[in-house]
Amino acid sequence: MLQCTTRPNPEGGKQSPISTGQMSFLSPMTKQNRAAKPEMSAHSELNEALEALHRRSTSWAQAGPAEAISLLRALRARIFEQAETWIELGCSNKKLHKNHPARAEEWVSGPYVTMRLARLMQRTLEMVAKWNRVPLEKNVVEGEKNVRVRVFPTDLFDRFLFMGTRGEIWLEPEVKPEVLPQKTAVRWHEAGPPGTCLVLGAGNISSIPPMDVLTKVFIEKQVVCLKLNPVLDYLIPIYRKALAPLIDAKLLYLAEGDLEVSKVLTQHDRIDSIHITGSHRTFEAIRYGVGEEGQTRKKTGKPINNKPMTAELGNISPMIVVPGPWTEKQLEVQAERIATSLAYNAGFNCNATRILILPKEWNLKDRLMERLKYLLTGLPTREAYYPGAENLHKTFLKTYPNALQFCEKLQPGHLPWTLVEHLDPQKKDELFFHEEPFCALMGTVELSGPDAESFLAQAAQFANEKLWGSLNCSILIHPKTQKQLKQTGAWQKALSELKYGTIAINCWAATAYAFGSTTWGAYPGHTDSDIQSGCGPVHNAFMLEKVEKSVVEMPFVPFPKPVWFVTQQNAEPVVKALVRFEAKPSWLRFLRVSWLAMKNEWRKG
Repeated sequence: MLQCTTRPNPEGGKQSPISTGQMSFLSPMTKQNRAAKPEMSAHSELNEALEALHRRSTSWAQAGPAEAISLLRALRARIFEQAETWIELGCSNKKLHKNHPARAEEWVSGPYVTMRLARLMQRTLEMVAKWNRVPLEKNVVEGEKNVRVRVFPTDLFDRFLFMGTRGEIWLEPEVKPEVLPQKTAVRWHEAGPPGTCLVLGAGNISSIPPMDVLTKVFIEKQVVCLKLNPVLDYLIPIYRKALAPLIDAKLLYLAEGDLEVSKVLTQHDRIDSIHITGSHRTFEAIRYGVGEEGQTRKKTGKPINNKPMTAELGNISPMIVVPGPWTEKQLEVQAERIATSLAYNAGFNCNATRILILPKEWNLKDRLMERLKYLLTGLPTREAYYPGAENLHKTFLKTYPNALQFCEKLQPGHLPWTLVEHLDPQKKDELFFHEEPFCALMGTVELSGPDAESFLAQAAQFANEKLWGSLNCSILIHPKTQKQLKQTGAWQKALSELKYGTIAINCWAATAYAFGSTTWGAYPGHTDSDIQSGCGPVHNAFMLEKVEKSVVEMPFVPFPKPVWFVTQQNAEPVVKALVRFEAKPSWLRFLRVSWLAMKNEWRKG
C-alpha cells in the first residue's frame, strides 16, 4: 500500500538484473524471427530514401563550411518557428496543464538547447571559414595529466547569463597543446570517407534526437537516417518542419514505422554506422542479438552486427556532498539542486541523481536531508509517462520496502518522489548500485571520513568502483572547502581520478548537456561486451577530438536562481524569452531575459 509522508518542517529540528523500463527499438531476435528477416523489398520507400542518402553522402563529405553555415542558420530559424507547437505537444503528452511550472522544462530541454547547439556549431564553422582553424590557443590550460580547453562561457552573453559559470573539456592524456589545431574540426580540414549513420533517438528528452543529428551531420559529416523511440513519435510532424533544411538538402531522412522497421534499419546495407541514445540492452541487442544466443555471442565476442556504433546510454548518476561550513541559505539552495536533479522531467533522465553520497559524520547532514524531504513532499508529482515506469517503481519497492515516498496528493498515473536511505556501501549485490531506476527514485549512501579530503577520496573511489556507468557525476562543495582541498592537491586529484564523461561542480550534470560547447557522453574505455554508459561524445560545438571528459562549475549559490530549478514557479516567460534570444542574440533580447529573471526574484522576495 502506498503511504505518502506528511510534510516535515525543516525549521524543527556492474550487471543489471532487471529491466529498466526503457523501450527497446528491436523486437526479440530469436532464431525463428531472425530466420524470417524482413525482405528489403517490402520497404521500398525506405530503400529509396537510404539510396538517396548514400548518393548525397559523397558530396557532403567533401562540402565546405559555407554550405554548413547556411544550413545551420536556416535550422535555427525553422526551430524557432516551430517552438510553440513543439512545446504544446510535449506538455500535452506529459499532461502538464497551462500553468504548470514544469512547462518551462519543455522549453529548456527542447528548442532552447537545440538552437543553442546549432548556433555554436555555426560559430565554429565561421571560424574555420575565416581562419581555416578554430583559434582556441588562449583557452588552453595544461594540467598534470591532461590538456584542458576552456569552452564556457563562449561569449559575453554567456558571461552575463550564467555569471560565475565555467566549463572545460579535458582531452585524453596523449594529446599535447601543439597538436590541438589538428584535433579540432578535423572533418572540415580534410575530407573523410562518406557515410550514412542510423540515429536511434531517445524517448525522454525531445532535444536528444535533433542534437544527435547535429553532431553526426556537422562534426562527423555523415548523412543521417533518424528513427525515433516510439515514445517520441508524436513529435515527428514537428521534427519534419523544424529539421526541414536538412531534409531538403538530402542530409536527413526521418524514418517512421514499428520496431520491425528499426530492426531492418540496423541491418540495412546502406547504413554504415549506428548511434543510439537509450538503453544498454538495446545496444547489446543490435550488436549481439537477445536471449541465450545473444548472451553466448556476447561472451564469445561473435556479434551479429559489425557496424561501427556510438552510444549514449544510462548511468547510476552519483552526487557527492562534501562536508563543509554550509549556512542555512546554502543548505536550502543545495537541497533545491538535489531535488531538481531527481524531479526534472519526472525523473526520466539518464543524468538524474540516483545515489546521493553523504559524509556520515558531517554535523549538517541531517539538516540537508530534512530540507530535501520537505521540498520533495511539497513538490507536485508528475505523470509517469515513460513505459514501464510503474512496474519498475514497484520492483524497487519490493526490494526496499522501507523506502520513503513523498507527496501531498498522489493522482492516478503519477509516482511519488521516492528515497531509499542508508544503502550499504559494502554490499556487492545492492540493486541500486547496478540497476538504473529510470523513474522518480533516489538512494543515499553514507561514507565515513575524518575530514573533507579523506571523504572526497573515498567517495570518488566508491563512485568509480561500485556504481554502474560513467556518464556523469556531480559534486556539491563549499568554496572554502574547495580552496583548502586545492591547496593540498586533493581537489585536482579527485577530478582527475573520477572516471566520468561529465563532472559537474555545484550544479546538476545536465548543465553540461545543455551548454553545447561541452561534450556529453561516457568516459572513454567501455567495450562492446561491457558497454555500460556507451562510447563516443555528442554535442561538442568546438569539434574537439580525443575527449576524455567535460568539467563544469557554477557558483555555490547562483543568482538569480537557474530557470531549470523545479522550485521555480513562473519560469516559462523567462525561458520563452531565452528561446527568442537564442534565435537571434542581441543585447536588447538579453536585457529582456535578464529583466524577467530578476522580476521572478523580486516577486519571491
